[in-house]
Formats: sequence, C-alpha cells, structure tokens
Amino acid sequence: MRKSVVNIKFYSLIALCSVLFLPLFQSSVSADSSWAEETTPEVKFYPKIVNQYEDEEGNFVTEYSELPKQFTTDASGNIINDKSIQPMNACARQYSYKNLYTLRMQTNGFIANHPGFTRWDKVNGYYFGNTSVSYSVGLSGYGASISVSVAGPGNGTFITANPDRWSRPGIYGDVDKIHQQVTMVDPCGPDSTYTRDIYRSSRTYNRTVYQ
Repeated sequence: MRKSVVNIKFYSLIALCSVLFLPLFQSSVSADSSWAEETTPEVKFYPKIVNQYEDEEGNFVTEYSELPKQFTTDASGNIINDKSIQPMNACARQYSYKNLYTLRMQTNGFIANHPGFTRWDKVNGYYFGNTSVSYSVGLSGYGASISVSVAGPGNGTFITANPDRWSRPGIYGDVDKIHQQVTMVDPCGPDSTYTRDIYRSSRTYNRTVYQ
C-alpha cells in the first residue's frame, strides 16, 4: 500500500514539472519568428555615389553603392566590422543578414512621388541639389516601402515640365526584391532565424510626373 502511494506522488510530481517547464523548454528551442521580424532593426547604411551620367532621354541618373550580400549588425542596426566597437553588454543581440536570391522587379520604372515636393503644380520645371538625400518611400504597386537615395530640392540640376499641366517630380529607377535570411543571435536567450522580402534600388533619377 505504501509503495502505491509513493508511485502516485512520484507521477504527480512528474506531471506537475511537465506543466511548469514544458512551455519554457519549447520557447528555448523555437523562438517566435514573427515577433523577431517585427523587432529587426533598420540597417544603418548610407550609400555612396559610384557613378552619375545623363541617359539617352536626358535623365540625370545616379548609381549608388550597395550593401554586401552578407553582413552583421548590432541591435541598433549599426554594421559590425573589424573596426567596430563591441558593446559592453554581454546580452547584446546581433543580427546576421544573408541574401538568398535577388529578383529584378522593374527597370527604369516609377518608384514613388518625390517626398521633397509635396504639391502638384503648373510650372516649367524643378530644381534639384547636387547632393543626394536618403528617403524611405512607399513603393508604388507593391504595398511595400523602399529606401532610396536621390537628389533633393536645391539649385543644381534642372528638369523641365509642361507649365500647362499639373505635375510634380517623381523618383524612377531599378528595383530589386531580395529574399533575405535573418538570424538573430541572443547570448542570453533563444536565437531565431527567419526569412523576409525587402526591396532596394541602387540606381535612381528624378523625372517629371503628370496627373
């Protein structure tokens, strides 16, 4: 009789431990990738101009440097390299990015209205500065956002417009969709690996858009 009581207590203890520790065990081997993707930092990358030229249609095209196909950032989105100062926090997360494949979505296509010119107007043209400005804009037709570098308002380059029609400058260029693998490394918690699609352009120019 005493042996049966001991067995009941023993199995009850096992069942209780399973209830208490099973969720903890599950979270340690399978992180919530949807949550991890939402908290992925914005990569702090400032492209450099590698080429500028006027194409056959008279558009002033600017080509920019691109991120490598594989790189790592800290939790704030700063790219880590050999010269980077590592954080003192032993639990600081790092994010590793790897491009799995790239698809060209459009060439010389409309990306978005230029955010530096917010109004439609009837004018004979628009002036742009000689330095590039980084913008985050909605990518027309794809329901996604894209970071682009393009000349902002200024007193440098002039593009013409028909003063009899309502117009505003638009951003045009090549757009690539990149299927990317992201690995979040958490020294004090579970790691997480997931994939996502992002859009990038490394070749842009300003062009007049009409209503």
